[in-house]
Amino acid sequence: MPDAQEFRHYIRSLAVDAMRDVIEQVMIGELEQFIGAKSGEITPDRKGYCNGYYTRDASNQHRAY
Repeated sequence: MPDAQEFRHYIRSLAVDAMRDVIEQVMIGELEQFIGAKSGEITPDRKGYCNGYYTRDASNQHRAY
């Protein structure tokens, strides 16, 4: 049986992963709305292109998030 600290760490990691997924989906939606097309979609109203992205860890010199 895990102790309280391990349980809190597990719950926090689940919450961080879920929040990351939500933020990524919102950002993809905003980008598609701004460009006027989904990724790879060709439309006459398309306003630009996205070269892609990669996952980054949010951190600063004091703390990793």
